[in-house]
Amino acid sequence: MFEGFQQRRVDVGGGVILRAWTGGSGPPVLLLPGRPNSRSRFTMPGRPRTPRLPRTPKTWHEVAPMLAVGFTVVCPDLSPFGEPAQQAADCVRLMAQLGHRNFAAVGPDRGAYVAQRLATDHPELVSHLVVIDALPLEAPARITCPTLVLWSTEGADLVARWQVWADAVRGVALGSGPGPIAAAPDQVAQVLRDFLGGPAGPMQPETTAIRSV
Repeated sequence: MFEGFQQRRVDVGGGVILRAWTGGSGPPVLLLPGRPNSRSRFTMPGRPRTPRLPRTPKTWHEVAPMLAVGFTVVCPDLSPFGEPAQQAADCVRLMAQLGHRNFAAVGPDRGAYVAQRLATDHPELVSHLVVIDALPLEAPARITCPTLVLWSTEGADLVARWQVWADAVRGVALGSGPGPIAAAPDQVAQVLRDFLGGPAGPMQPETTAIRSV
């Protein structure tokens, strides 16, 4: 798992130490996990209180090595506390500690909202934004960098409910079931390489861009 990557612990200040896997070479790409690395609990209406399993950087263990051919890939934990704005600030400090002042931000689920805050709060730092299976945190007009939305075929209704979001960004439907990262990691890596401008084979017509901001 994460073959060829280095696991690091980085002090980002404020008592927060983030664990991150880094590997590859080339333009930096920040791959965020879906949820903080904590054993938090949550309650859904009408359902018993049950443990929510963490989604760690290992979400990316299949995609990251493929993307590391042409990119410097950073896969961190999210701090187990704080709102997306605070976690985004932690990520800015993490990338600065690693020597990256401009980078692409990619995130599914909770990580998508952190990635969006990175793009809105620190537009001078984020070169590209990729949102996976998530809706916009706030007005898409605030996001000025090129943006890609990936969703599973089962999540297409999310995009349909936010037509303005779908109209403003590139959009690609991949895989099914739990989401495109798990269902189609090779396709996710291919689409990311194409969008970020790295080495890749020819794209299939059905996965070409709608348009980008």
